[in-house]
Amino acid sequence: MQFAHSFAQKALSLENCIDMALNNNQDYKNLSLQTKIANVKVKQSQLEKYPSLSSDFSQGFNLGRNIDPFSNQFVTKPINSANVGFSSNATLYNGGQIKNTTKLNQLEKSVVQLEAEKSKIEIKKSVALAYLEVVLKKEILRIKKEQKAIVEEQIKRANALSELGNEAAASKIDLNAQLENEIYQIVEAEGNLKLAKVNLSQLLNQKDLVDFEVQEPSNITMTNPNLTTSIVGVPHLKQKQLEVNQADINLLLKKSQRKPFVFLNGGLFSNFSSEAPPRFKNLGGTPKQEILVSSNQFVSIENIKFPVSEVRTIPNVKESNFGYFNQLFSNFGLGLKVNFQYPIYDKGLRNSQIQSQKIEKLIAQNNYQKAEQEISNELKEYKTYIEISKSKFLQAQNQEKSQQKAFELAKMRFEEGIIRFAEFNLAKINLESSRSNVLQNKFNFYYYTLVYKYFFE
Repeated sequence: MQFAHSFAQKALSLENCIDMALNNNQDYKNLSLQTKIANVKVKQSQLEKYPSLSSDFSQGFNLGRNIDPFSNQFVTKPINSANVGFSSNATLYNGGQIKNTTKLNQLEKSVVQLEAEKSKIEIKKSVALAYLEVVLKKEILRIKKEQKAIVEEQIKRANALSELGNEAAASKIDLNAQLENEIYQIVEAEGNLKLAKVNLSQLLNQKDLVDFEVQEPSNITMTNPNLTTSIVGVPHLKQKQLEVNQADINLLLKKSQRKPFVFLNGGLFSNFSSEAPPRFKNLGGTPKQEILVSSNQFVSIENIKFPVSEVRTIPNVKESNFGYFNQLFSNFGLGLKVNFQYPIYDKGLRNSQIQSQKIEKLIAQNNYQKAEQEISNELKEYKTYIEISKSKFLQAQNQEKSQQKAFELAKMRFEEGIIRFAEFNLAKINLESSRSNVLQNKFNFYYYTLVYKYFFE
């Protein structure tokens, strides 16, 4: 709203109006947002070539009959367990899908950008037409007021002559009737100007922009504009070419589905169980020794039985609990797996998709050729309008000069009483019509020249 208010005190130029329309057009803004979405897709497809990394953690408590994860035997006691791990997946080969998907997303981003350019052109065309319509209605209102002033001048003259007894009453009646006609035409022209302003303000999407003025374009020249004949840079045609390129990439993606896929999977994992046996810690130092005498094993020497004894070394150790974090850090394991996939028989699905995509490519090529012809014809049409409006403008200028002279002569003869009011009024109407023709063709020439140039901006 501040943007509209800043122009409330001064006349708007065409450039001001176009800037307002672009800044406030929601469809154009949405296309800009879609461009950002397409850019996100491009970045994501570029990251697909890197491995993924994920983590997993679970904690459980089991009651009743369970399997001891250490002995792999059934037990009937509660077991508290935990698992933690990290896994990674990498694509070693997938037929070029990652590369081609990235290209496809880049093309999609360019297509959306060109769609925004197309929308920008259409907004400019609509705003330029509505803007010039306001300028034209404003000029027509000015001409209507000038025509009213001519009739008022003749009424003053008729009143002066009537006081002297030299003016017929019928002439005064005709002049007063024509004055009312001129006033009505002014009211009608003012209404048309208001409607033109409303139409322009709606395109600008400015609710607070009600009473405003516009500047008449100062750079309208009737010299032959430098119009390019090449249509290569037209956004619509570039978009159709990108759609053909998209069809090519999609065809490559369909063909890649017939190639083998190779993936590498890896993981690092560990676990905890409350049934883990205890650990013993070596305290160091000299181990203890003890003599064990057997109670059931003897040695006979001269018929005398002596019990068998042995010396046992007892290490200097201490029993310790195999705790939660000790288990997690001690039980790490590593796994690697190569996954190879190759399609053998898919009931002809992939071949059908490839054939369909080839047809889609032909359709895209036909659409490009169609767009090329349509744009070429449209630009030729605008070029013809430019030439016609210029010729009509030049002739309308000659017409205005002739009608101006005819009007001046009719005015002089009417004031001298040689012709009737009807003939004078006809000369006035012809002059007004010639002026309108000059304005109409002048702005037509300017509009079609602008539209032609908008295609290449």
